[in-house]
Amino acid sequence: MSIREVHKKRKSLSGKPTIVLTFFACLACWLTSYFYLVGFPASAGTAVYPLWNLMLDFPANPTVAYLLGVILSITIAFVIQHINDTDMIVGERTNLPFTLFSLMAAAAYGMHPFNEASIALLLLVLAVNSLFKSYQKPESTGSMFNAGVYIAVASLFVPRMLWFILLLWMGMYRFSMFNIKTFAASLTGVGSTFLLLFTVCLMIDDCSIATSLFSSLIDFEVYTFEMYHIGLSAVILLTIIAFLFISADAFNNSVRVRQMRFFMANMTFFIGLMIVLYKNDYDTFSAALFIPSSILIACFIESLRFYMRFIAYYLFITFGLLFYFYGLWNF
Repeated sequence: MSIREVHKKRKSLSGKPTIVLTFFACLACWLTSYFYLVGFPASAGTAVYPLWNLMLDFPANPTVAYLLGVILSITIAFVIQHINDTDMIVGERTNLPFTLFSLMAAAAYGMHPFNEASIALLLLVLAVNSLFKSYQKPESTGSMFNAGVYIAVASLFVPRMLWFILLLWMGMYRFSMFNIKTFAASLTGVGSTFLLLFTVCLMIDDCSIATSLFSSLIDFEVYTFEMYHIGLSAVILLTIIAFLFISADAFNNSVRVRQMRFFMANMTFFIGLMIVLYKNDYDTFSAALFIPSSILIACFIESLRFYMRFIAYYLFITFGLLFYFYGLWNF
């Protein structure tokens, strides 16, 4: 690495001081949740989470539960970072998508212990990764089959995640890869997963798992705002501002980058609709919102001038911590 590159890195948000500050901000949130055992032990709630209800007794140790929660969140952040590094959605190589998602996940105490939301989100981001790597490849039936499987398995943990198959088809259409073969491949991925589920139901002579899963899809409960949700409201507002800002400068980017950014905006709107319709799954869908938000907000921050970039990022950390402790106080 040349001296010029080293100097440039020190002036970017990928420098060591920023990384260290982000690490300690996340660590403060995780340790606080661990100390107060926020979200532990997990509960089944309504009996519509087939796989999760079988895993409720694992892990029984809070230390293991929080370590697994951290590992899952970091893994999701790495996949988001991989998506950006592969497709250069932000516009340059930066670790902002990773750090922003990590900060938002750390501020969302519902994601701290090992739970169904973290597993479902990992599967969702893997489905998005399969979609993006198949950009304008109408013959990529294998990737669409995998994406269908990811979404179907995610719905076994959180049944309403099955609606994301609509988002997948929307992305296939936007990326010029929607045809009979790819559509059939995604349906086959979903169908094969549920065929296996029905087979298990017949073997144990209990179809209540399958029926409760599908009935939950139309079991709507409209969201009502509560003050400790103010952090999510701030993320949504910042994401909208970020999208409007980068849209004004959209034609300075390639068609590929523009389409992927617009897909992330569509994903934000879609998840927002899920939050409104399914109050019971608020924690899951609010955490899912962090996936597109981390990339769109990263695009916005990277488009700012040098000092404004640092100010925006440090304000993001500050308000993230404030919203976390405010939500914890009212938990």
